[in-house]
Amino acid sequence: MFDIDRRRFTLLAAAAGAAPRLAFAQNAWPSRPIRMVVPFGAGMSIDALARLLGDGLGKSLGQTVIVDNKPGAAGLIGTADAARSAPDGYTLLAGVTSVMSMSPHVYTKMPYQALQDFTPIVRTANFAFVLLAGMAQPYKTLPELIQQAKAKPTSIDYASVGVGTAPHILMEMFASLADVKLTHIPYKSPFLSDLMGGQVAIGFEPTTTAIPLIRSGKVRALAIGSKARNPQLPDVPTLSEFFPGFEGDNWHGLFAPRGTPDTVIQLVNTEMNRVLQTNEIKSRLADLGLQPGGGSSSEFRDYFRADYARWGEVIRQFNIRID
Repeated sequence: MFDIDRRRFTLLAAAAGAAPRLAFAQNAWPSRPIRMVVPFGAGMSIDALARLLGDGLGKSLGQTVIVDNKPGAAGLIGTADAARSAPDGYTLLAGVTSVMSMSPHVYTKMPYQALQDFTPIVRTANFAFVLLAGMAQPYKTLPELIQQAKAKPTSIDYASVGVGTAPHILMEMFASLADVKLTHIPYKSPFLSDLMGGQVAIGFEPTTTAIPLIRSGKVRALAIGSKARNPQLPDVPTLSEFFPGFEGDNWHGLFAPRGTPDTVIQLVNTEMNRVLQTNEIKSRLADLGLQPGGGSSSEFRDYFRADYARWGEVIRQFNIRID
């Protein structure tokens, strides 16, 4: 009788010890599709990159990554949605400089706190914005644009994808340094068709979408906002060549809601680094004028904090503020 009870106890103890391991195996992350929030509409630079990298990450993790476009309010709506999501590893944010490092300094009221509400995972790419003009515009170079803007103040309008976005802030920086007055026309969606059609004169556009249009002769590149010339656009001067110190480099990166398990953060970081190192992704990014990111989550955290502070200084310097 005693031996039977002892055997029962041994079996029950073994089962109890195995239960947590079995539960963990059954609930191992990811066990269902992962949502990647893109806070802008389909067809934009961040959307194209999210779909490219999301596909690679999904294959690497063995689970589907679904891109969820949530545009509106210059990216604030989608970013806030990600911040409010459960920190269970099934929501990621395709973040970008404008919504993470710029907007918090531009808007007096924010629906999220970029530094507090998110955990940085990995910087996925670095990119720049190109200052474009429609082919029908009379100026073919940046000095010619400045000359006309000085001769006829406010006569030149420019488009952006919303107040407080990177194209808006970069153009305000340029206008201040060039000492010209331009008229801002904020769009709620991509403005390239209007730029090509002559309905708006100029605008900053990411290399991702600008390069194909430049090569096909549909738009004219006047300058690029990066510190160095882009290998895909070697003949396009940087704005810093005209205005020393102008630095408009931007980035894409993955974030998770604060509180997401560190095991998930580190696994996504590892697998995304693996994706970014593949020859296929490197080639695709280069064609789009993007430089692959990578690195540890702690490196991205430190980079993000420094970038956040830098843009805060720039925005205060140029007095860009929205109530």
